[in-house]
Amino acid sequence: PHHASPEPASNREEGMDQLDTTPEKLNVAAIDIGSHSVRLLIISHAASKGIVPLLRVRRTTKLAEGFGSDGRLARERMMASIEALREYAALVEAHGVRSCIAGATGVIRKAANGQALLEAIRSETGIPARILSEDEEAFFSTKGALSALPERSSPVVTFDLGGGSTEFLLIGPEEEKPLWSASVFTGAATVAGRFLQGDPTDHASIREAEAAVRLSLAPTLDALKVRMKEAKIPFFDLIGTAGTVTTLAAMRLEMVEYQPGRVNGLQLFGKEIRQLTDRIAGLPVAARSNLPGLEKGREDVILGGALVVLEILRQLGKDVFSACDAGLPEGLAIHLLEEELRLPHTLRASAPCHW
Repeated sequence: PHHASPEPASNREEGMDQLDTTPEKLNVAAIDIGSHSVRLLIISHAASKGIVPLLRVRRTTKLAEGFGSDGRLARERMMASIEALREYAALVEAHGVRSCIAGATGVIRKAANGQALLEAIRSETGIPARILSEDEEAFFSTKGALSALPERSSPVVTFDLGGGSTEFLLIGPEEEKPLWSASVFTGAATVAGRFLQGDPTDHASIREAEAAVRLSLAPTLDALKVRMKEAKIPFFDLIGTAGTVTTLAAMRLEMVEYQPGRVNGLQLFGKEIRQLTDRIAGLPVAARSNLPGLEKGREDVILGGALVVLEILRQLGKDVFSACDAGLPEGLAIHLLEEELRLPHTLRASAPCHW
């Protein structure tokens, strides 16, 4: 990740208090350039108050769309991402941000022209983004999620289910470093784009998608089970973050207006996810937008993401997990703040977070 000055506009945009740029306040920004959306988070830190969010913005750019056998990102999707980041650069400058961190993930990591996209972003917006490694993405996503949830006495497994990939991380109850992490190139957009193109989706396509997701996740989740056995971990809490998880949580609560605080820590049960999945699958894509809580722009990929969630639960033998709105942007922002304040980098945030 690295610094600059830039950013957005969004499907979910929450304007917070006017930024205070007085010396006792420190404002930093984080940008998550993902396979389905580009997210901006601006936070402020004050010694007396800890960390508070000032602005959250999400723009759907669908970078994974059209990512085919040639392994290249589609030009139209790249331009949409650059346009969002141009807006983000202006927002960051307007909000008195001292420094900005930007990380690219998922399909960009795999794309033959992923680096060319980042060079174009730097040229057009001044944002020096870089591609996060799989381990970095898992670490920062977990750091963000843990900052929004109460400390737990049990070991924790997190999953960050994005548009192009899913990252997993295992942490012990007293550990400040991961015991294990991994990434699978399976996400909401990649599953939907490859298998779920029918409108409405037919049962045969869903079964094919389920089988493919099962095969793609099995080696990684088997390795996780082995690592837990080696570490003598008989029980763990499961935490999920990123767009699919937060959308399913919003649908479970039938939110008309999205509220991040209601998602953090919300328990989602496998039977609820199955009911939501069946409901989504039974509707044409356009009709899904009428479902309360389903974010505009996610109608075509949410089914793919829901199938991944169900398979994670099945393979890990869990019937419930905790959803979390905080994730990669929060983890990146906290990391940057720690650099600015010369605080240690651990999985636990170095300052209280009031998301």
